[in-house]
Amino acid sequence: TPKRDFTYVKDTAEGFIKIAETDNSNGEIINIGSGKAYSIADVIGNVKEILGKDFEIETEKEKIRPEESEVMLLLCENAKIKKLSGWEPKTDFRSGLIETMDYIQKNLYEYSLEKDLK
Repeated sequence: TPKRDFTYVKDTAEGFIKIAETDNSNGEIINIGSGKAYSIADVIGNVKEILGKDFEIETEKEKIRPEESEVMLLLCENAKIKKLSGWEPKTDFRSGLIETMDYIQKNLYEYSLEKDLK
């Protein structure tokens, strides 16, 4: 149930560039993020739909965070970057997942242990 702000990497990179090009950003603390939060359950549900597959997620009890240690919401407040530079994320959550999954599919070798053994 914890939720996180997932910002697509191309949007994050564009945000850094916009900040660098903005004269009035010097010395400012500026957050780059989508301003929308999703749970891991949301991620898994979208991945299942995109792949058209159903699967079970296995968890290991010893890896579950202690009850009082979880941060339930990490959400970017991106009003400052919008105001200073006009930056806004262009890639919505689902499109970012699709693009990431397409990249991984086309580059499976990069995620293979065999590559490291050669």
